[in-house]
Amino acid sequence: MHVSRGIFRVCWATIHTLSILAVVASLLTGFRISLLTRDDALFLSPVLPQGDVHSPHVLSGMVLTLCFLTYLAYKLRAKNTNVGRKKYHRILISLSLPLITISVISGWGIYHFSDIPYVQLVHYYAATAILLFVLFHSGGYVVDLGKASISWLKALFVRPFALVIIGLFSVLVMGLWQWNLSPTPLSVSVLPDDDFIVLDGDASDPAWTKALSETVSTFGGANFIDGKTQVTVKALRTDKEAFFLFQWEDPSKSLNHLPLVKTEQGWTVRQNGFYQFDEQTYYEDKFAVLLSDHCNLIAAGTVHLGRKPLTDKPANWHGKGYHYTTDGEYRDMWHWKAVRTNGMKQADDNYFGPPEKHSSANRRYKAGYHTDSKESGGYVMNWKWFQQDEVVPKRLPLQTGLNLDSSIADDAGLVGSWFDFMPYRRSADTLPIGATLPSVLYRSNQFEGDRGDVSAVGQWRNGKWTLEMARHLDTESAFDQPIHDGICLWVSAFDHSQTAHTRHIRPIKLVFGE
Repeated sequence: MHVSRGIFRVCWATIHTLSILAVVASLLTGFRISLLTRDDALFLSPVLPQGDVHSPHVLSGMVLTLCFLTYLAYKLRAKNTNVGRKKYHRILISLSLPLITISVISGWGIYHFSDIPYVQLVHYYAATAILLFVLFHSGGYVVDLGKASISWLKALFVRPFALVIIGLFSVLVMGLWQWNLSPTPLSVSVLPDDDFIVLDGDASDPAWTKALSETVSTFGGANFIDGKTQVTVKALRTDKEAFFLFQWEDPSKSLNHLPLVKTEQGWTVRQNGFYQFDEQTYYEDKFAVLLSDHCNLIAAGTVHLGRKPLTDKPANWHGKGYHYTTDGEYRDMWHWKAVRTNGMKQADDNYFGPPEKHSSANRRYKAGYHTDSKESGGYVMNWKWFQQDEVVPKRLPLQTGLNLDSSIADDAGLVGSWFDFMPYRRSADTLPIGATLPSVLYRSNQFEGDRGDVSAVGQWRNGKWTLEMARHLDTESAFDQPIHDGICLWVSAFDHSQTAHTRHIRPIKLVFGE
């Protein structure tokens, strides 16, 4: 009897310790993730971990889930688990059970069903309440017992039976990890010889109506309703090319990209965050696709959160983090932009790679986010340099009859041709106060070279974007990912925002069919 009671105490102490570690890890990593979309927890930023925090957050959540289920089983069998405790602790412990229940259920809800209304909000406030519980619960024991409150922790791990329990938990957690990390499969059929796809942003092609689809719930994006939008994905292939169809809800068609406005003091850029590289008002709609053989959580392991996740590199201006790889390899990223690339019928072919060296000549450090090389073509920004309060345009319109009204609509043509404009001269600047100029000028029709490998056309109709994309299965570029059976894919939507995009946790895995 004495032996069994001793084993029980070791079991209980072990589970309790694992729960403490899981709760602390979940809170630290979870609050860091929450700073992507919430400002009311910014005061915690200096004490929160930086870098890849998504994987540890999911792992600690799985550990906490197993501890929680073990505790529930214990509660169902035990008659009274609060004997000998002060009323203060009994009240706190009685509150902790529903809080952890809500936290665990909402966490799994985000992981598998992120489109559930208010699930992120419930998870965040449950975590906040658990943080307060930890502070008051642990603080109460420290006040009551002093140093003796942690003495059992020192003796715990010298007990062989405790190591057995920890080993068993490790096996269960890894099994749970592997089971839940399986990507969502998307069947990629062969495009029949008698079918063809016209890249025009229209999903009515017969080939698309026959193709199978998968829908992923993305969340955490600025300006979307509740930060969410569902993205429907279809894919087809030939023996040389792959074709993709993406559709997502977006209530507004946003093409008002950083217009230049003439004031009494001179020209300025209409912006509300672009100076910190986090514009969320005067920006175009965008869409990003990431391809990789690495099927890690959240963008193939390229997400590193925090203001300064790289200790030897500059801090980022918006405090959210950087994209880069830590294994020396590249992740292929296609970046479609409703103003800058849609008129060229292309997506900007980019990649995430190792962090680049910092140059003092560049105000913005991009870490591992790079564009593929190009031979010529593309767009340029219509200012000689950017300052927060004043810019000098590169070019002025040749025709005075252009629509230069500052009240121009978001979905109007805020892009110009380089050849319809002349070099800026102060003496030629006779435009009235309040006139606007496009910030984007096309210098030629398309990117030429590696940067122009991805064809893409999008159309917005009735609150929804439809985007068609195509690329060769293998471009033979060192920065591009060959498209093959088993490759993983992630998508992100931007609603007139520069960096605050939606995201999803589990990737889509392409499964090639006959």
